[in-house]
Amino acid sequence: MLFVVGAPQSGTALLLDALDAHSDIRVHRQGDRRAFGRDGRLRDLAERRRLVEGARCRWVVFEPLLDLQHLDQLLDVHPGARAVFVLREPRDAARSSFEQEGDAPLRSVRRLTREYPCSHWTAERLPEARADELTGLVHPGLDGVSAAALLWWLRNEIFFDVALDVRHEEVLPVRYESLVGEPESELAELFAFLGLEPTPRAHHRISDLPVGGGRDVVLESEIDRRCRDLEQRLDAVIAARS
Repeated sequence: MLFVVGAPQSGTALLLDALDAHSDIRVHRQGDRRAFGRDGRLRDLAERRRLVEGARCRWVVFEPLLDLQHLDQLLDVHPGARAVFVLREPRDAARSSFEQEGDAPLRSVRRLTREYPCSHWTAERLPEARADELTGLVHPGLDGVSAAALLWWLRNEIFFDVALDVRHEEVLPVRYESLVGEPESELAELFAFLGLEPTPRAHHRISDLPVGGGRDVVLESEIDRRCRDLEQRLDAVIAARS
């Protein structure tokens, strides 16, 4: 079993396209009702096991984006499972998220500041200290792109919150920019992580997409600082693997 996760608009769909090209992999995307409920949440343990047992391949892939905060627990209850954590430059991801989702990230972070602790998936296992920090960053004039960057920060901090950084054998962090820029070498590393032979069809699934589209995005300064600091910490983890 393989879990592919990341913050919104970080490139998980692109990676799943590549994985789906391999004959020994079956992919269940977030919208697949066999694996996910109408709310986008991963189905229960029995259903996941049924899907894995019924598959005639080595790896069954799930995209539990709304369950990222429980990834450590998912790895614990599925011995032998692995995960790929996709990281994208925060301004690029925030711009893409705003273009795709409009004010949805803004509504999410405002709800968190008003109602924390609450039942929304963004609040699950959110440290109280970070919720307090968030409250100081959300204000009436907050723009939609900066709000999307805030959500990027919250979701990517989970990597360290649930100690994925020390699970080297189980979790592979992948840079979206590297995947797009050097698909053959990045996918070779990914398939080696899974114990599979690479297939040329996989990197052909990765479009020649532009990167750096958010370079002209101006985030609120405190949000920008937090995103950049976290990006550096995540990049350090990736560099340490090479």
